[in-house]
Amino acid sequence: MDALRVISPLTGRANVETIRRIPVSRLQRFYRDHLGVDIDRFVGDLDAVEVCRCLDTGFEFYWPLTTAGDASFYDDISKHPWYYDPDRWEHREAAGWLEEARTVVDVGCGDGAFLELVGKRSAAIERLGLELSPDAARVAREGGADVVNQSLEVFARDNGGRADVVTAFEVLEHVVDPLRFIIDLVSVAKPGGLVIIGVPDNDGFTAETEEILGGALNMPPHHIGRWRRSSLESIVDIAPVTLVRVAHEPLEKPARDRLAYARVARVLGNGRLAGLAWRARLHRLYSRVGAAALVRVGGPTILVAFRRLSDVPQERRNG
Repeated sequence: MDALRVISPLTGRANVETIRRIPVSRLQRFYRDHLGVDIDRFVGDLDAVEVCRCLDTGFEFYWPLTTAGDASFYDDISKHPWYYDPDRWEHREAAGWLEEARTVVDVGCGDGAFLELVGKRSAAIERLGLELSPDAARVAREGGADVVNQSLEVFARDNGGRADVVTAFEVLEHVVDPLRFIIDLVSVAKPGGLVIIGVPDNDGFTAETEEILGGALNMPPHHIGRWRRSSLESIVDIAPVTLVRVAHEPLEKPARDRLAYARVARVLGNGRLAGLAWRARLHRLYSRVGAAALVRVGGPTILVAFRRLSDVPQERRNG
């Protein structure tokens, strides 16, 4: 990779390195065979997608950024019933972090599950969701949520300092311009308000299982960024916030079984022998026997909370 041509989307600097290359044929095969989605329009004539690391922040991203999915892609993916899980750890955890919030804005609210949970905790909280997918927004409205079909960039222009708490669950990893997104996200919070972000944790479970379990959902076009605690902590250097809270999702039994299978498959090779091991439930035996080792691995998601300190610099918002 020519380092001069690749710019970190988090810092705008070219201080990056290539970690590895992923054959495009692998991505095409996964999305076609497992999800029934054609991704040819995103990868064009590319042979491979590069995984790059920003050396200033540790943030990892896929290159080229043009491989990121569009609204039509997410509408296709979201038709699968498992895509919007109504009972998510990060929702339950974050609902306990709201302090004395009177206004909550959930960016990328999906089907409105978090807003519904907040409403059950306190009907007095004003709840507003932003969602670009018309289908997901419709489902959220049917559930009683107030949802705006608008991008964060547009919403932030007229809603600076509106919310006591701003949340974004499983959104940041999809964003092509995370710097602008983060600045806009922070700007919607009141000074002293909270900004809560949940993303797949690329330390532990997510990274360890993606190569074995068809983890192309952690790759383009679905994901364009790869976050972990260290890169999330670097947000304090690009936005007027301080980090106040971090939580890692526990590795519950379903995820523990998947991790166990990934480790068994890595030893046997991710082929016929691994398939036989799956049918023989050897991974469950390993899951029980090796439980102590497995629980030391973090679960799929990391959740962080920042407190807004001051006004957002206008020049950063304008890019």
